[in-house]
Amino acid sequence: MKNWFFIFLSAATLNSCTYETPVKKDDILLAEVYNKKLYLSDLSGLEFENKSEKDSIIFVQFYVEKWVQESLILHEAEKHLNDTRQIDKLVKNYRSGLLIHEYEKEVCKTELDTSISKTELISFYKKNKQLYQLKSPILRCNFMKIPLIASDLEQMEKLWQNDDAESNLMLTDYCNKYAENYNLTEDKWYQLTELKRILPNNSLNNIQNIKYFRTQDKTYIYLFKLLDWVSNNSTAPLDFVEKKASKIILKNRRRVLLENKRQKLLETAKYSDNVKIFTK
Repeated sequence: MKNWFFIFLSAATLNSCTYETPVKKDDILLAEVYNKKLYLSDLSGLEFENKSEKDSIIFVQFYVEKWVQESLILHEAEKHLNDTRQIDKLVKNYRSGLLIHEYEKEVCKTELDTSISKTELISFYKKNKQLYQLKSPILRCNFMKIPLIASDLEQMEKLWQNDDAESNLMLTDYCNKYAENYNLTEDKWYQLTELKRILPNNSLNNIQNIKYFRTQDKTYIYLFKLLDWVSNNSTAPLDFVEKKASKIILKNRRRVLLENKRQKLLETAKYSDNVKIFTK
């Protein structure tokens, strides 16, 4: 990480400005609008990693200029808006909402069970198959997109034709070095539209009649092997939607957890006489 003090000190001395003595020891006053002041310490939350020294100084200068503009507008707003009760109410509601949100996050962090058994996942999937109707076909397949300028193309194709673990391991190593895109696993599903962006035009137009192909253009060799596919308007297999289903299960758990927490707080407060309702 860069030297923060040097970055901000450089920014603070831009344009040869002279600043007042900071309120805090070793702090630097960067700007002042009426009685409102911006100090070096106010910028401590900004990120400057991966920026050059010059870029960091420019960034801080831009931030200071934006702060001055906002402060001027705020000053004018406070001067001309006499009745700010509605704004104060909105600010109060916003603060309340943020506090509740942060509290609920903490509750979920400490009390929400995030483990999902295979049995629960299968049960949810079976009950909600209508949620997972495919709009386009999906495929499990092996494929490679190899530049023609890659080395040992003949050896690569021999490995592709073999079906043993050692050849697959060697082929994976080859693809890591040379392939622009590839998949040699058997458990990954692809949208047909996604594969059409990788493989040549029209090569997958009749997927129901394709088991494998080898083709090439002026730049690449393409090798493809179909393992399985599911047509559109069918129910997606569980392993294709597992992540989405898991998210919904956890979302439902979270909702129930927070509803129970609210109800428990209400009941406890009533019994302790801390809540009185006068509208009944």
